[in-house]
This record gives sequence, C-alpha cells and structure tokens, in this order.
Amino acid sequence: MNPGRGLEALARAVSAFIGLTLTAAGAYGIAMWAGLDLSAAWSVYLDRRWYYSAPGQTWWPWALLVIGVLSLAAGAATLIAYLRPRRARRIRLATSPLGVAAVEPSALCSAVSGEFAAIAGVQDSRAIARASGGGTVLTVTVRATADADPEEIRLGAAGAADHLATTLGASAPGLRVLLELAKPPRPARPSPGRVVG
Repeated sequence: MNPGRGLEALARAVSAFIGLTLTAAGAYGIAMWAGLDLSAAWSVYLDRRWYYSAPGQTWWPWALLVIGVLSLAAGAATLIAYLRPRRARRIRLATSPLGVAAVEPSALCSAVSGEFAAIAGVQDSRAIARASGGGTVLTVTVRATADADPEEIRLGAAGAADHLATTLGASAPGLRVLLELAKPPRPARPSPGRVVG
C-alpha cells in the first residue's frame, strides 16, 4: 500500500469524522433552540445501569487510554501528511534486463528551470519536486520582468509540459507554475532647484 495514499485516506476519514461531529452538534443546537429535548427522548433507549456503572469498571481507564492513543496517532499522522512536504522519489522511466532507468528529481528540476529561464522576459526560475497523491508534482516559480508578456510565459509553460510528457511518457510529473511579476521601477523624483536670492 502506498504510504502517501494511506495518509490521505486517513486524513479524509478524520475530516469526515470532524464534519459529522460538527453537523450533529449543529443539528442538536437547532433542535434545542426549537424546544426539542433530544437528550430526554434518547435516554429512554439507553441502559442506565450500564451508563452509570461503566466508569467504575476496571476496563474503563484502559478503554479511554486506547481511544486517546488512537486519536493522538490519527491526528499526528494527519498533521504530518499535510504540514510536512514529502520529498519526491526517483522517477522510473523504463525497466530492462540491464536494469532500471530512472531520473533524479533534482536533475529534472534543473532541466525544467533551464527551459523556463530561456523564455523572454523571465529573470529567474526555480523548480521544486514534491510527492503528491502517489505521484510527483513539479512546482516552478517564475520571476519575470514587469513588462513580460504573460501569454508568452504561458506558451513556454505549455511547451515545457509537452516536453516532459514526450520525454518521460506515463512517468511524467505534474507541472504547476507560479508567476511573479517584478514591480516596475519608480520614476526618479526631480530634485528641487535652489532659489538664489
């Protein structure tokens, strides 16, 4: 099982649990506001002897400990999945009797950055490879001059994506481009002239 997909599935389960809890709390609050005492209606179906005697049982502290540990582990795994960027692995190109052909993400980032740096109006570009959803995504940050043509940069990005797809085939990573336009230079203020009396 892919650990990335496992963490994403866990994150979805935790998000669904939180969403259901908030929905139930909201519905209960609206019902209380409307004058419906749901706790009194539901208490008819509860076994009051078990309800009041459970905290006194020897298994009760252990049950709370297990629930706490599982909740803590699920919460920590969800935070790790979403807050810690995962490094991309080598991208496998082909397998043959001689071995496996693969490319390092750093080399791929350098090549893609070079393609974007060759576009007219681009001052600087840098690419970062991250693992996402069982695959790899290249995020390219492009810094361009204030008078650069965004359409030309978009065409360059489409060309880079086509080049990746042609070169790597089904192993090609996803491509995301962040465009930063430099601020235009401020006009120089005229220096005030001296008044000679």
